[in-house]
Amino acid sequence: MDAWGATVAPTYVLAGRGMRLVAFLLNWVLWIVPIVLGSLAAPEAWDDPQQVRDPVTGQMVQAHERATLILGGIMLGGWILIAIVNGVLVGTRSQSIGKALVGIEVRREDGTRAGFWRIAGLRWLVGTLAIGAFVPFYALIDTLCIFRRDRRCVHDQIAGTIVVVREGGTGDVAEPQPTPPLTEAVRALRRCPTCGADAPADAVFCGSCGNRLDAVPVAPGAGPPTAPDEETFQW
Repeated sequence: MDAWGATVAPTYVLAGRGMRLVAFLLNWVLWIVPIVLGSLAAPEAWDDPQQVRDPVTGQMVQAHERATLILGGIMLGGWILIAIVNGVLVGTRSQSIGKALVGIEVRREDGTRAGFWRIAGLRWLVGTLAIGAFVPFYALIDTLCIFRRDRRCVHDQIAGTIVVVREGGTGDVAEPQPTPPLTEAVRALRRCPTCGADAPADAVFCGSCGNRLDAVPVAPGAGPPTAPDEETFQW
């Protein structure tokens, strides 16, 4: 709610450009990991192909056929695993693996949760792959748009999404504290005559020193109050 008590859309903390860059790089590194693992398991697969005679069948075969199968299997299995994990995260938390690692997520422009097809379909397939396949330098243009004030790339504009900070440990999105109602902001105050602290105008005792707010202040060093003069009458 705003200061007048009206319901308004929540205001979220936009993810920083550095955080989004780190998430992007982490996602790409993950896709490279299966290639590295496969190369370590079967380094011969990258050698020049050579024809050798199979001693059992007598036919000419590739010299490194087994190593090539090992490399391909590790790469394919790793990519399938990454795709499954990303799909689960996008469907349940609106995050890729990289975004989950840095603590950011994708939301719709009004702050509500972005669904799987909005992220995977509009944001990635259409806003990134499909247009990038036909528009020259689209990847560069898309990336540079993050320097706009709203930090939205072209694929964010297409999908109607924003990237925000996800508050760690709660599953919620970090947002500023709500604005206090206007009645609290303009509430009348009165100053305590004893300690000088502010207190509500309808209060009887000071919340700071505990003295009555309607007490008459006494100057330092002053003696006890004197009795009023006797009233005299003239006849």
